[in-house]
Amino acid sequence: MAVAGPALGVLIAGAFFVARGAGFVLLQEALNRRLDGRRRATANSLASFVARGGFALTLPLVTWLLETGTLARTFAWLGVASAVVFAALMVPLAWHVRALGRAVPVRSAS
Repeated sequence: MAVAGPALGVLIAGAFFVARGAGFVLLQEALNRRLDGRRRATANSLASFVARGGFALTLPLVTWLLETGTLARTFAWLGVASAVVFAALMVPLAWHVRALGRAVPVRSAS
């Protein structure tokens, strides 16, 4: 984004939010389909905690990259890391959710 220019930078930033939103929706859909009501809130909270923990753990690395390198290099590393995480986690999850279809049995609350 730092070397892309304003128009391409806005498109890249928009793609980030679209990818983040799609990942969140896929994760929530997968959790909500597989868990009963008693466990759903705990699982959603745990997923949120892991996402925030990942941000807190990577922040020192991003700060170091900014201090020792350039903004363009930092954005490049963040882009590569985001693509790897998305490919490793969200793509298989999306395939699995799509394979389930809409016919998921409803569990009783007993």
